[in-house]
Amino acid sequence: MNTASRTRHRERLARSQDGICPACRLPLPEDLAGTQIDHVIPRIRGGPDLPWNRQLLHRACNRGKGFRLTDAAVVLAAEYGVILHLPIPASAHANRPFTEEESRQLDRLSALFDPGEPA
Repeated sequence: MNTASRTRHRERLARSQDGICPACRLPLPEDLAGTQIDHVIPRIRGGPDLPWNRQLLHRACNRGKGFRLTDAAVVLAAEYGVILHLPIPASAHANRPFTEEESRQLDRLSALFDPGEPA
């Protein structure tokens, strides 16, 4: 996708979202500077690179979201029959340590897959 196409795509996403960032609910900048196209269902978690799985977020919101599954992602996955990748693939963590929240999420997920272990 060339720069002009990306710009038009961002503009369409911003219009479809009424100029609001779905992550923080604050307005997107009018010139869309500092925004990023995000996959609602992260690609690493099984989300496709299709228009219905894209949204426009502030750059900081997108970085903060990372590859976590939001409530909206879970609903969208159910609606489109997307099989979510759980637990998070080890390759996603190859270059950085877990955050405290990620560690807690993995502990909870591990308990689901191995009920003999306390959560």
